[in-house]
Amino acid sequence: MKTKLLILAAACLAAVSCKPEEPEQKPSLEVSPLDLTFEAKEAAPQTVTVEAVNVEWKYTLAGDASQWVTVTDNEDGTLTVSVNDNPDTQQRTASLNIEVTDGSKVKGKGVTIIQAGAETPAVYEISVDKTDLTFEATAAKAQEVKVTTEGEGLTWSIEMEEADKTWVTVTEGEGKFTVEVADNPEEKDRTAVLIVKPNIDKAEEKIVRVKQVALVIPPSMEISLSNGATPEEGFVFNYAGERLDNQPDYQIIIDAVHIEEEEWDATVEYPEGEQHDWVNLLINKFDNNNLVTVALKDKQIYESKDPRTATIIISSSVEGIGPFRVNVTQQGKPDFLSDILENVEMKPMIGYDLILNTDNDTRNWGYSTWELKLWSEGVEFKASTAQFSGTGERISIKFASESIFKNDEGVYYIPDGTYNVVLNYDDNPEVIAPLTVSTGKRALWGHPKSTNGTWFLRMDANNYVGQACISAGSMTVERTGETYKLTFNFESDAQFDVTGTYEGELTPTSVL
Repeated sequence: MKTKLLILAAACLAAVSCKPEEPEQKPSLEVSPLDLTFEAKEAAPQTVTVEAVNVEWKYTLAGDASQWVTVTDNEDGTLTVSVNDNPDTQQRTASLNIEVTDGSKVKGKGVTIIQAGAETPAVYEISVDKTDLTFEATAAKAQEVKVTTEGEGLTWSIEMEEADKTWVTVTEGEGKFTVEVADNPEEKDRTAVLIVKPNIDKAEEKIVRVKQVALVIPPSMEISLSNGATPEEGFVFNYAGERLDNQPDYQIIIDAVHIEEEEWDATVEYPEGEQHDWVNLLINKFDNNNLVTVALKDKQIYESKDPRTATIIISSSVEGIGPFRVNVTQQGKPDFLSDILENVEMKPMIGYDLILNTDNDTRNWGYSTWELKLWSEGVEFKASTAQFSGTGERISIKFASESIFKNDEGVYYIPDGTYNVVLNYDDNPEVIAPLTVSTGKRALWGHPKSTNGTWFLRMDANNYVGQACISAGSMTVERTGETYKLTFNFESDAQFDVTGTYEGELTPTSVL
């Protein structure tokens, strides 16, 4: 009996081990239902069941269906589909696609979603309480626009051109927006358009127009003086008709706003009983550059010791504008021209320039004239322009010697002797004679860069900072071979001594 049982157990074990494996399930995809129908309003969500065997899948909504259809994956093989209320009377449809994503040949499924049209369409509308806003040119107060909406879920925002954002600022709020504008710097109106843009196309956008009026600039005129002085201080010329700072002519700068060329002018007013017509005005009228240049007529030396005055009148025909008065003064001729008011011991002179004007049978002067320039260390002379630069001292001496004629050898020497200072040659030609020195005289043009007669001058950084007009004294000339010794015992017109010596050669650089 036990043997049977053992055989039976073995038979059973063999039967179990030989049982065939179950076949793998075939990939498949089933979706139900394939059609969903919803009411127009307050429709209940519906469920779609997806039975997927050995396949992976995903769902998508076709087109713009996601704007009104919502699908929720419940992670249990079901999808919940819900819809928004249909605002239109027309039925609308959408497609929910179930697609296989693992590359198998199982075809996807499509679920058609149909929602009935509404019995009455929903109304979406935006309204604004103002469509036109006008602002002042400056310091304009902010303005508010109220916005009313009708329709569930309807919102709005403000749009405008980028260029308008440089001067228009919009602040959106609950049911309103506020508009502010920057000051208008232009003399013309400017406009902008604000678009109240709804988030739902069925609502019509609204336009709010913004206008800011032009800046009104009343007529005005202001003047300024090129020398930085006040009109009361005005312009001051020296007795030779030059600016005291040796700069170009003075100018009155006129800033005229909304005043035409023909509406303003400049004239000169002179004190009663005094000399007239010595101030010269050059009037330039341009759009952005109105100038009156002030100079003295003919730039002649004023011989009187007493100053003279005049007034420039800038007037306009516009009521309340002007007149403006600018004083002009010309100083009287001083008792002396020197501004070095101390005795001078000249520095050693290291450079020279010498011009000889020879006598001849045609001129038959009976004398020859010399123009000698000497300068100290730190001063440079440019022969091509006859101008000096640098920092130091220089002296210019005009003198006459015995008659010297041109010779074939081209060798010329300054005759020895004591040369005494006499009156200026230009003013007193009868005093020119051998062994004389011409006193200084203020040159009509370019003084002290160019001098007349005999002058001692000081320079600092190319500028002339001191001068002594030689009016008396003597110059002694001694020559040994090619070497000269010149001894100066001069006196300025301010009655201060100007003394010094020069030792070295003096070969004419020009013989005329």
